[in-house]
Amino acid sequence: MISPKKISFLQTSLLSWYEKHQRTLPWRSKDGKPNPYYVWLSEIMLQQTTVPTVIPYFNRFIKKWPTVDQLAKATEDEVFHLWQGLGYYQRARNLLKCAQEITHSYHQKFPENLKTLLSLPGVGPYTAAAILTIAFNKYAVVIDGNVERVLSRYLCFDGLFPGAKNEFSHKISPLYKVDKPGNLAQAIMDLGSSICKPASPKCSICPLHENCCAFSTKTVQNHPKKAQKPLKPTRFGTVYWIKNAKNQLYIRKRTEGRLLAGLMEFPSTDWLEMKDGIKDKKSSRVHHTFTHFHLILDIVTTNKIPPDIKGGFWCNIEDLKNHAFPTVMIKVIKEASKIRP
Repeated sequence: MISPKKISFLQTSLLSWYEKHQRTLPWRSKDGKPNPYYVWLSEIMLQQTTVPTVIPYFNRFIKKWPTVDQLAKATEDEVFHLWQGLGYYQRARNLLKCAQEITHSYHQKFPENLKTLLSLPGVGPYTAAAILTIAFNKYAVVIDGNVERVLSRYLCFDGLFPGAKNEFSHKISPLYKVDKPGNLAQAIMDLGSSICKPASPKCSICPLHENCCAFSTKTVQNHPKKAQKPLKPTRFGTVYWIKNAKNQLYIRKRTEGRLLAGLMEFPSTDWLEMKDGIKDKKSSRVHHTFTHFHLILDIVTTNKIPPDIKGGFWCNIEDLKNHAFPTVMIKVIKEASKIRP
């Protein structure tokens, strides 16, 4: 149990600090009335991604689709195109499905209870809690990487993440019982972003340092405790840069059931952990890392479509920008463009 004094100190100190030092972010309200659409959109984009990376994407999305019902009318290709480069494309696919469900099943209004939010496409426990507390100022325990770090240090929580997440959530739940839980959640996130950083935290200016367990015991760098991640395997493949006499490139859409489904690609072999069929050490090569594996692709340039490559079409080079390519294929474009014909 956390002592009432320790709870009160964190709540009072952080909310006071947040009033003066909160970040200015495009999805945060300036009048104290959060826009649930903005909150939801930003939280989906922020999964596995940093705030500076997300800001321009968020601004482009709300400029093109200012409301959730306008986003619901978009095509998957349009969403993918604007999402291009942000990664984790299943988020984009679920984003569109969720917008459509909010529009058609909930009359363009986001649900205000946890169970219903969790039933929406792409909305997990963290995102549901964030929407509930930030958009609607309702009690919910919001845990992201910043929260894990700040509160693990404040409490000297010794559980091993990610396995200890449920225990941690139960332990910190009393901290969120305030009049403005949304402000408190965002205050912890902002503190983690600007002061309570993973490396070189600025403890001397932290509003919590007087009562921070890790600071007083000189164990700040020991928290949060994390289980060692398994090594990622490396997969290999060949990607074909097929250009015809009209200066067109052969591209195709990745099919359902495959990683990056629905996005455009330059045709490639299967991505295998065994280095099968890649003999040419002089070929151009791209490296890319996904969540669960590293990928090495050798680029083969040709003017003929290999017999086992089907389902594509010819595209003018200047029109490539009109299609949604994942980051790995953008790397292929940059590398292949260096190859002399």
